[in-house]
Parts: sequence; structure tokens; C-alpha cells
Amino acid sequence: MRNWLGGWMAGCIALAGCGDDGAGETTSPGTVSTTMMTTGVTVPPTTTTPTSTGDEPGTTTTGEPLTTGESTGESTGDPPTTEAPGVCGDSVVNGDEECDDGNSVLTDACLPTCVAAICGDGVLQTGVEDCDDTNTENTDACVDCKDAVCGDGFVHAGVEGCDDANNIAGDGCSVDCKSESCGNGTIEGSEQCDDANTDDTDDCTSLCNDAACGDGFVQAGVEPCDDGNTDDTDACIAGCIVATCGDGFVQAGVEGCDDANADESDECTSACKLPTCNDKAQNGPETDVDCGGGTCPKCPLGDACAATTDCMAGLCLSDLCAVPKSCQDIKQGAPDLPSGAYTIDLDGGGPFTPLQVYCDQETDGGGWTMVSKFSNGVGGDGNSLWNNGPFNDGDASLLNTMKSAKQYVSRFPTSFWNQNGISVTAVRMHAYTADTLAKFWKYDGVGTTSINWFAAAKLVASSYSDLPAGPLNFYSIAGDAGNGRRWYINNVYNGCPGDIGWLIVDSTADPCTWETNKGAPAMRLLYAPGTTKVTWDQAVNGNTVGIADALAVFIR
Repeated sequence: MRNWLGGWMAGCIALAGCGDDGAGETTSPGTVSTTMMTTGVTVPPTTTTPTSTGDEPGTTTTGEPLTTGESTGESTGDPPTTEAPGVCGDSVVNGDEECDDGNSVLTDACLPTCVAAICGDGVLQTGVEDCDDTNTENTDACVDCKDAVCGDGFVHAGVEGCDDANNIAGDGCSVDCKSESCGNGTIEGSEQCDDANTDDTDDCTSLCNDAACGDGFVQAGVEPCDDGNTDDTDACIAGCIVATCGDGFVQAGVEGCDDANADESDECTSACKLPTCNDKAQNGPETDVDCGGGTCPKCPLGDACAATTDCMAGLCLSDLCAVPKSCQDIKQGAPDLPSGAYTIDLDGGGPFTPLQVYCDQETDGGGWTMVSKFSNGVGGDGNSLWNNGPFNDGDASLLNTMKSAKQYVSRFPTSFWNQNGISVTAVRMHAYTADTLAKFWKYDGVGTTSINWFAAAKLVASSYSDLPAGPLNFYSIAGDAGNGRRWYINNVYNGCPGDIGWLIVDSTADPCTWETNKGAPAMRLLYAPGTTKVTWDQAVNGNTVGIADALAVFIR
């Protein structure tokens, strides 16, 4: 190119000013000069013949540059000149050059190879590129010729966990390009903790939740169990505690019950089993071991009880199944029991067999054992019956205070009145009319016999205000034997119309008509109806005499 420039300049000088015809007008074609900043060399322009105006004959427009002047069609003898080819670095873009900045700087926009600098050419373009690693990989340190940074939208392998090209926390990728996920060691979003491990036995679970009872993970050294549910019937109960007997929760398939106590008397044993009647323990409603309570067999004598229904024999007295010796024992041991028939054992397991008696549990504090009952109009002598008993003491139908078809005398008067270990402290005699107590006599029984207790000297109280003051002509069980007047309490004899008294149990013979009560059958149980003695004949004939349906003797 420089050879071409030199020839062009020499030719221009030889032609005397390169186009000035001396007439003061410039006739040379217009020229363009380009100066290469790096060499100071002026690049010649391309010269062409001016366009014809049509006023000059014999001229043609060729568009070709002239070498020395107008062609005459004749050879001048000089060889023609040719344009030299351009080269990379001459500051002129020639041929297939993309650029030519006339320098060898690698970091500007045009490479020394006259190729335009681009990202990926491996050459760092100053002021334009941060880097250039000649690849299109977006996961390394250079992305589109920019240094990889958090926020560029590309995940830098080995450096970033994520890159979502925003500064929003909580969207799965943190502002510092870390994956917002459990296990990254950073507490993010809804995480309660993040210890960067998958150990579910420490204080932060693999789900990044604070370890807590009920999360389904057993925290070492803190919880013995954790089944992640609120079911207290399985092996792990509320509070993450291993189910055991006594915790108050019934473990399904293991325990029959669990009342959280060691009380064997309730409905659940200390072994967390439902009570049975053969578990050899007192539990549930049982009153003693495997008995009583209404659900198990009745208890034998001597076993504990809560009611007589718990006992197979006897009564529940002072919380024990026992056969009482008397009605007084029953009253003391079971004060709420009513009057009625009960079985007693007078000698407490001695040679005498137990017997049934009637107990009066209401009158005068209760605890009275009936030892005899005479019924009006039923035959027999009151003295003989009393002294030669027992009579009908095995007949339970007689054990009441109503008139019966049989006379009743128990074995007590002849065998146990202050003898054979039995002490009599008080005696009562009752006259019943229509099953109602009409009259009574109460005696001191201490130290008495079955005969002498019935005396004025032993009388403590009665229905009569003039007893035992007297005077008295009879006060005894034997009474006036010759006239058949037994259990006789009388004031005076003044002939049959003037006989005065309080009580008579009459049988044959009958010297006075009053004692037959107008021919009524023996035995006849007559008493003074008021609170004082009565004239028998007047009372009988006036129909005011007291007639007892039954006359009974009770001891305590």
C-alpha cells in the first residue's frame, strides 16, 4: 500500500500541480485524504474523471481513475500502475477484515487480527468485559463475560445454592443465594430452627422444628418415647411417657383398667386388672377376699361385711359376719336393722345349736329377745308352759307379736336365764292388742332366776301409775294356782264381784265368772285397760276389760 502511495504522489507532482490548468481553475478531480493515526501516513483518495456535462465533444465518462492525464488512445510507452492489496494493521478495513484499528492492542474493540472483539473470544475487552473464558457455560465464574455474582440468575456451581435474580427472602432462595430449605444451617421462613443435620433425636428435628413432645421423634435424654399422637391408650401416653400401670390411662390390649391408685378395694386392682371373685384379693365391691359385695359369693362367718346380705350365715355385726348371741348383739352391731326374726347362738358356738328368735329393735332402745309368747284363746297353762319349755321354739311362724295358733316358749328360760354364760340385765313383758303394744311391765333382771324376776320388788316401770305400790295379794308367775290364775298381779280379793287387779293369765279352774271373760276359751289374757288397777267383774261385764291377743316376755 505504501508503494502505491509513493507512485501516486510522484505522478501527481509531474502533472504540475495535479489538475491546475494555469487558468486559475482547479481541474483535478476531488480528492479524499485519510490519515492513519498510528503512522502519520496519508492514504491517497481514489481519482476519477469528472462527469461529462455534454458540452465537450469527444469526451466519455469511464469512472476509471486516470494515471497521467486524458487518454488519447495512443501508447505513451509507460507501463500501467495497479493498486497494492491492503494488510491488517494499516488502519483500513480491507477485504474480509471486520475491523482494522492499526494497533496490536488485544483489549480494545478490534483484535490485532482485525477481528471485532466479542464475548467468548478469550480476550478480555477493557471496560466492556469482566472476564472472557471462551465458553457459554453459565455455572462457572464467568457468565456472558461478566463475573458471576449472586443475583445474576445463574447458579454458580460450588458457590451458590440457588440464584433467582431477586432480593426477596422467603421465596425459596435467600438474598445471598442460599437455598431456603431445611438443613442449610440458616433459620429461614417458617423454620423454628436449622442445625444442618438430619438427626431427629436432638433439639432440632429434620423438619427444622424445635423438638417437642408429640412431634413423633424421641429427643435423646429428654423423652422416653414419642409416637406423634394424642392417643393415651397406646404404649406412649401424653407427656411422652411410657405407658405403665398406675398412670391413669388404660393401655389397650395390656391393661383391663387403670385408676392411678393402689387401692385394692375399688373397681381396679393395683395390677391394673379388673377385680374377679377368684383373684385371691379383696377388690372391687368385695367386702372380704373374693366374697361379698353383691357380685361374689356370700362371705363365711368371721369375714368382713358391709351388710347382712354379704354373709352366708348370721348377720353383719360390727362389719363382721357373725351369728349373734342375742338381739342386743344385733342392735349394737347393726343398729339400723328392724324388728323381726333373726338367728342367734346363745352360747356362741357351744353345744347349743343356734335358734331363731324374734327381736324387738324399736321399743325402749331395742335389742330385746322374745323368749315366750302366749296367745289368747289357745290352750295351755301359763305356769307349766313357762317352767317346762321349750315349746315350739323351732317354729318361725310364731316369731312375731300377733296372736298365733300355738303357744311359744323358747329354750332360754330353762337353759340360759343367767346361766351357761348368759346374763340377763332387764326383762320386759308386753301385752299386744291388734299387733300394737297396749301395756308393758319392765323388770330388773340382774341376778334373777327365770321365776323370781316376775315380782313387785323387781318392777322398774310399767303402764300403771299405782304399781308397784300395792297393796298386793298376788304378784307371781305361779299366781293363784288353785284357781288357775297365772302371771297374776292382783290387789285384793273381795269375793268375785270385788276382786281387783292388773293382770291375769287364766286357765282352769274358774270359780268366778269374770275370769272366764263371759265364757271365752282359755287361755284368757286380761289386763286393766287404764293406768290403774281395775275391778275385774265390773270391767268384764262392762266390756271394758283389756283383752290381749298376745302376751310376750323379752329379755336383754
